[in-house]
Amino acid sequence: MRSSYSSRLATISVSNETFIKELMQSETFSPEVASRVSGKILEYLHYLACRGASEKNLSQNGSNCIIIMHALSRRAGILDSPFEAEPALNILLEVIHSEGMDRVYSISESEQESVNRTCRGLFRWLENTS
Repeated sequence: MRSSYSSRLATISVSNETFIKELMQSETFSPEVASRVSGKILEYLHYLACRGASEKNLSQNGSNCIIIMHALSRRAGILDSPFEAEPALNILLEVIHSEGMDRVYSISESEQESVNRTCRGLFRWLENTS
């Protein structure tokens, strides 16, 4: 059964490598930290697939997670201390919160609302799985 969820995720073009590449744009992230955070995001997307999310929904959440990774990469670039010892949960909570995430000015209002929906779902999932 798990392989069918993995294949559904593969059809929406999200991968561990995609997320790691996005995070590695910041020199603050080591490959190990980027892999931990990426793994947590992929767990969330697997959770959505297991719950029966449509391909459209999975695709939108996957795209939104790339925006979240980009925001996290930018945020990491302005922090004084690296994330080496931080759990993936704490790292993700640097940019997401119960209401969504801070405004991304390079996207439209409707795209921002979509990202906020993903953030709210991810936030609730992180709360319940940690």
